[in-house]
Amino acid sequence: MSSSEEQEQLQQQQQNQQLTEQQEQEERQSQVDKDKDLQSKGQGYKYWQDPSKYNPEYKPKQPKKIDPTQIEQKQHKASAWNTSGTWEEKKVDVQIARPFLERAFGFEISQQQQQQQQQQNQEKEGEDQENEDQSKKQLQQQQQQNEQLQSLLQQEKKESFKTKNELIQFYGLESISGSISMIYKKFKWFPGYDLNMDLQYRGIGELEGAQGVLKFKEFQDDGDYDFSIEHEGDQFKNEAIKEINASLGEIQKTVKAAIDYLAQH
Repeated sequence: MSSSEEQEQLQQQQQNQQLTEQQEQEERQSQVDKDKDLQSKGQGYKYWQDPSKYNPEYKPKQPKKIDPTQIEQKQHKASAWNTSGTWEEKKVDVQIARPFLERAFGFEISQQQQQQQQQQNQEKEGEDQENEDQSKKQLQQQQQQNEQLQSLLQQEKKESFKTKNELIQFYGLESISGSISMIYKKFKWFPGYDLNMDLQYRGIGELEGAQGVLKFKEFQDDGDYDFSIEHEGDQFKNEAIKEINASLGEIQKTVKAAIDYLAQH
């Protein structure tokens, strides 16, 4: 074999060796890329991977038993059809809110309200069962109202609402009318109201002998209200009006708290 042929053969061997090394390097790099890709897929969201392969401390979550009372508590808040917490509106009789407001202000719950409940119960018992489903629904509502009233009666009576300087004391809800609605969304009731109500007041301490009525011609859930003060006589008139005006914010809070409490029940 000539020297030129030997040289060509040597060059060929070197080229083959370089090619082999290059292929091996590419294969190693390809395997590294595959491992990285597999690991990222296991940790990411591209497709499901068994977490136990990448985390030896992983413990699968076990299903928890649901307390039946939790289901009942969620279901009783809205209508039977509204299981997903979608928007729903219900009208509420303003007179149902009366004892809640009386309790919030520390008034005695009126005998008229209690007598009305008893009369409604008697009328309910004497009605013909023409529509059984409707009668059952009305009976359930009546029972719920009675339970609410009894619950309020059993609560410890608060002291009657007084103004900031404790010179005027409100002692009675003379009348109430208007509208109340409950908006249900996201599994919670949100009350809305537009009320007309008259609150009776009397003077105490330095203003003893003063008396009158705070008349709300408009009292809305957005904080808007229109009112007038009908003071009997001229005795302490200016002082009483000034005292009441300074406490309108607290009156707003008290009404809101009462209606919110009604919404929860």
